[in-house]
Amino acid sequence: MKMNSLLRRRRRHPAAEFASTHGPLLLVGAAAGAALIYLTSSRGKRHRHMAVDKTVSAARSTANAVGSRARDLGNRARGLVAEARRSERQAVAQS
Repeated sequence: MKMNSLLRRRRRHPAAEFASTHGPLLLVGAAAGAALIYLTSSRGKRHRHMAVDKTVSAARSTANAVGSRARDLGNRARGLVAEARRSERQAVAQS
C-alpha cells in the first residue's frame, strides 16, 4: 500500500454531506409541516384552543415562579442587612 493512499482523507458520501449540512433545516421544516397539519385539521379549532390554553398556563406559572423567587431573594437580602446591622451594633457595644 502506498503511503499517500493511507494519508488521503476518505470522501464522504454525497447524501451524508447533504444531511450534515441541511439536516437541522429539514427537521425544522418537518416540525413546521406537522404543526400546520395538526392545527388545520378537522379538529384544528380545538387544537388551537388547547395550544393557547397551555401557553397561557405556562406563562402564568412562569410569572408566579419568578415572582416567588424575587420575593425570596428580597427577603434574603433584607435578612442579610438585618444581620449586618445587628453584628455592627454588637461590635460597637463591646468596644
